[in-house]
Amino acid sequence: MKQGKTFEEVTTIVQRNAQSRLDFVTPLKQCALQTDEQGHSLWRVEEMGDFAVTPIFHDDLAEFFGIPKFYYDSMRELAPALLDQNINTWIGNLDSWLEPKDQSRLMRTFVSHDVPQTLSDTSQNTAHLDSPLQHSQGTARGMLSPAYLPLDDAEMFDALSPVLHRKGVQIESCEVSDRQTHLKLVTPRLKANVKVGDTVQAGVIISNSELGFGAIRVQQFVKRLVCLNGMVVPATEFQMRRTHLGKRPLPGKPLYRLYENEDRKDVQAAIWSKVSEAVNMVLEGAHFQQLVERFQAADKLPAKSDTEQIIARLTHRFGLLESEREAIGKHYENDKEFSLWGIANAVTRTANDLDSYERATELETIGGQLIHAPEREWHSLLNAN
Repeated sequence: MKQGKTFEEVTTIVQRNAQSRLDFVTPLKQCALQTDEQGHSLWRVEEMGDFAVTPIFHDDLAEFFGIPKFYYDSMRELAPALLDQNINTWIGNLDSWLEPKDQSRLMRTFVSHDVPQTLSDTSQNTAHLDSPLQHSQGTARGMLSPAYLPLDDAEMFDALSPVLHRKGVQIESCEVSDRQTHLKLVTPRLKANVKVGDTVQAGVIISNSELGFGAIRVQQFVKRLVCLNGMVVPATEFQMRRTHLGKRPLPGKPLYRLYENEDRKDVQAAIWSKVSEAVNMVLEGAHFQQLVERFQAADKLPAKSDTEQIIARLTHRFGLLESEREAIGKHYENDKEFSLWGIANAVTRTANDLDSYERATELETIGGQLIHAPEREWHSLLNAN
């Protein structure tokens, strides 16, 4: 199983991010892109100051303004002044191509937590700035729809705290990046044999993104003890997926900051309650026996095609990289488990070799998808033409 950061490292990052977080909705007409003398991109927001632009924020700008990524990146590298001109020209002509209701965006930023913030409530569930906030070199993390509902890692960790500290639950692997956060937990008391000498433990994976790279998810996760592989199980009826979609803020003052009003707290509390409930259900063994029976059935499905054919079909089906294809074929041949179970485990074994934690988790998910694929896909993968 791919290892990321330690739980202590992840917790420290999550807490630091929570302290530095500042989210606000602003009209794009009050924004501009500017490259400084050192060649760094700054996102300038009236009354708020300058924010250093991250690669993710650049991607959000390219997507919003419909600029092909290759061309955007080329301008950024070779002609930053031209990129500034492009973005600022489109901002200056918003009325010609965008409805007024769509001209504001949610800015997710980091600022120093000791910057003073003077806020007052309004009747429209917004907080208007009584005085300008001048942030010296904050960080522009992402630009999202105003309807985006922040469900952040710090709140997730708070909601899961009773589970994370429960006796008998192990934090098997975890990671936090600019894009996603993953927690993989197992409970050693829940285990079963797929066959003699091949034991799996029940677990759960909780995934979240603060910047729109996926919904919050709770899914079954299993650890295979013979090789320490991990496998993510496709969503079933007792697991959960919740998108970050809330209500679009009502138009009010030109610039306002999202804050923890009671409506938002109630919505978030309900979501975190469901997340905690789903995690507990998985760790209590819901559907674990049915999952083991699927594994046992997969172990009894022999592969009748040769390795090259199987791996070629697998590569085509899931868009694997050439390096991944070669590694999967190698593990499949070395393990000598010529069955659907063997193929799935060759995929999850390859996940351990990758540098990217997120890509490793994707391969662990592909392994689970193979086990849960419709019967016709099994036959197409395993049988010779």
